[in-house]
Amino acid sequence: MREDIWQNSTIDAKIDHIGTTTGTYKQRYWWTDHFIDQTKGPDYLFLYICGEGTCKPPSERGFAVKVAEDLKAMFFVVEHRYYGASQPMKDWSTDNLKYLNADQALADLADFIDAMNKEIIAKWKGDNRRWVTVGGSYPGALSAWFKAAYPDKAWVAWSSSGVILPIRDFSDNDMDIYLATSRSGPECPQIIQNITAYIDKVLDAKKGPDYDYLDSVFGMKNVDEGDFMYYIADIFTSPV
Repeated sequence: MREDIWQNSTIDAKIDHIGTTTGTYKQRYWWTDHFIDQTKGPDYLFLYICGEGTCKPPSERGFAVKVAEDLKAMFFVVEHRYYGASQPMKDWSTDNLKYLNADQALADLADFIDAMNKEIIAKWKGDNRRWVTVGGSYPGALSAWFKAAYPDKAWVAWSSSGVILPIRDFSDNDMDIYLATSRSGPECPQIIQNITAYIDKVLDAKKGPDYDYLDSVFGMKNVDEGDFMYYIADIFTSPV
């Protein structure tokens, strides 16, 4: 897909939709009317929800874009608050992160739809235009939750692998990793267990030659230990 079909802009989104904190931030978004009938405007409006990362328009090979093309839909892409260039606060201090939650993100989407209806969609006559929210994984959950929270704003919620029931202590995931790696033999999950236990022990001690070695390779004094263990686990969980 040619890059020039996407127009990008920002919207003044509220920092706090729920409490009493005032102020706005610049929320980034992209849109294209490349697929629509320019004489009458779109019947469908796709709202593609970005998740926990810097946002960019999806690939032309993406299924959502192909469906939008078939339906001659207008396509919007919205960056999630606190990611990429959409920063509500000047820093990520603990107190400033209190506005990073699903309820605030859903309210961002609701206000975005209202703004687009007034600013862009209103130039075409007709009032039978249908918004379709689109997301996968965490954005998939947001898509489903949005339909439940704002049923009058979304005609359809497209939730791909939506994690609508998050589980804090998800031991089944560890069991799945164990069973999958066991297919390579009992030594494979044992090696993973040994490595994890060893690094946990080294990080707990925070001193000694083993810790010094980790620090020399990874700069442990400047790395969050939780993030470090996440990446260690990701080495074997991602292939599984």
